[in-house]
Amino acid sequence: MPFIVQLPRQVLLGVAAFVLLFASSTAGGTPPCPVLDYRVEFREPTCSAMLLHDSISLATLFVRNASSGNYTPMADLVRPAPSPAEPVTFLDANADGRASSSDAFQVWTPGGCADRGLTIYMGSNASSIGGSQSLFLREGFVQNCMGSGADSNLPWVIVILGAAGAAAVGLAAWMLSRRHP
Repeated sequence: MPFIVQLPRQVLLGVAAFVLLFASSTAGGTPPCPVLDYRVEFREPTCSAMLLHDSISLATLFVRNASSGNYTPMADLVRPAPSPAEPVTFLDANADGRASSSDAFQVWTPGGCADRGLTIYMGSNASSIGGSQSLFLREGFVQNCMGSGADSNLPWVIVILGAAGAAAVGLAAWMLSRRHP
C-alpha cells in the first residue's frame, strides 16, 4: 500500500499565503528605471552626461538656479559648451529640440567631474514640475537601466522562492513525522 502524505489544510493555506505574499512583495518592490540613461565623459573643462537612447522634449526638462530658485528650461540652455558664466548647458547634437541619443547635459567642472550631481527636473512648464532625476557625474559612470535587457532581481526571486518552497516541504515532513512515529 503506497504511503500518501496528507497535509493539514492550515499548513497548506499558510504556505500558499506566504509564497504569494513574498512573490508579490518582491515583484512590487523592484524600483522603476529612471527616465534618462547616460554615460559620463570628461573633457577639460566639461563633464558631460551623454544620453544613450532617450527622446524627450527639451521644453519639458529644467535645471534649477541654486541662488534664485527659478527653473530654467533646457531648451534655453542649448549651447556648444558650458562656461564659468553659464555652468550648465545642453548639447543638442542633432538640433532636433529633444534630449536624445548622443546629446549631452554639460557642466563646467575644471579639473574633473569630482562625483558631482546634476538634478534635471521634469514638467509641462516651470511652474508645474512633476519629478526629477539626479545625474551622477563621475567620469566613466554609466546608467543604462532600459538597455540592460534583463531584470537583475529575477535570479534572487527564484532562489528565495525555491528556499521558501524547500522550507515548506521540510516543515510539512517534520509535522508528519511527529504524527506518524
